[in-house]
Amino acid sequence: MRGSSSGAGININGPCGACKLLRRKSVEGGCLFAPYFDSSDQGTTQFAAVHRVFGASNASKLLLRIPHRRLDAVISPN
Repeated sequence: MRGSSSGAGININGPCGACKLLRRKSVEGGCLFAPYFDSSDQGTTQFAAVHRVFGASNASKLLLRIPHRRLDAVISPN
């Protein structure tokens, strides 16, 4: 799911779904998960499904290893 973010990768509607679930503050460089998990409740729910299986650290490592089609990798059925 695509988030609505500015060019700097900071979500202008608040923290991304991952940051909401993990209770993190937005960072200046942008969150790795922000383009894929928007700030809506749906983005939080989708990240929760990914987090339940992989955990945040492993999910971020997997995303960094995938050079292309990262959006396809983060889409998960609820």
